[in-house]
Amino acid sequence: MKRSLIAIIIIFATALVLSLVSCPGKLDLKGTGETPTVEMAQGAMDKGDYVTAVNYLQQITAQDPKNTQAWALLGDCYYRQNNFSGALESYDKALALDPQNYAILSSKGNALDDMGRSQEALTCYDQALAINPGYAPVWYDKGLCLRRLGKNQEALYAYDQAIALDPQVAGYYLNRGWVLTIMGRYSEALQSYDKALQLDSSFAMAYYDKACTYAQQNKKSEMLSALATAIQLEKGFAKMATQDSYLQKYWGDKDFIKLTGGK
Repeated sequence: MKRSLIAIIIIFATALVLSLVSCPGKLDLKGTGETPTVEMAQGAMDKGDYVTAVNYLQQITAQDPKNTQAWALLGDCYYRQNNFSGALESYDKALALDPQNYAILSSKGNALDDMGRSQEALTCYDQALAINPGYAPVWYDKGLCLRRLGKNQEALYAYDQAIALDPQVAGYYLNRGWVLTIMGRYSEALQSYDKALQLDSSFAMAYYDKACTYAQQNKKSEMLSALATAIQLEKGFAKMATQDSYLQKYWGDKDFIKLTGGK
């Protein structure tokens, strides 16, 4: 009886293994017995678990290669892992299925820009805006790209368009302010940072950029105050300040050294 029972168990186990081998991708990679879904992948992404999300999405796209959303999310996962070539390939798969999707076009532009292919990125942003000129994130992404290319006036225009469409995003004002700082329009830059801080009072980068801008105006006390707040919010700004050319004139200042721990 015992040998018969063992034989039955062996036969069952063998059948189970064969069923798993013959049906790859039917079960999720954590062995829960669930079929991966886009919602499961999105949940993993929201938790920052991009490895699991990629595994889910690879299974989904293998079973359903016409799933535009899955390809787009796979691109997003790769992008957040700094795998820009993988992101670009996935976005192209999605766009082959839905070439009028302006959000995916914008995401493709971001991947291209981070690969140093900024002119191609601008083409993607312009294509997205031709489809939907009222999509604020594309204007913002275009502004970032233009700023990297040194086209500051055009970047400012792009940021202004983003703000006009969605005036409640602190990051839009922050980057608008930085372009103005680069252009030497310091008073306008400070107004933009202050607007960002009205929307997000704990926005450390806005305080830091204010400090850099005050430094260009030779306003030491205002610079130190803004920098102190930035460091209080995020300690990493102390080291950053000792290496930032916008603050270089104060590297030897005793009050600056005391605040940042520099030499």
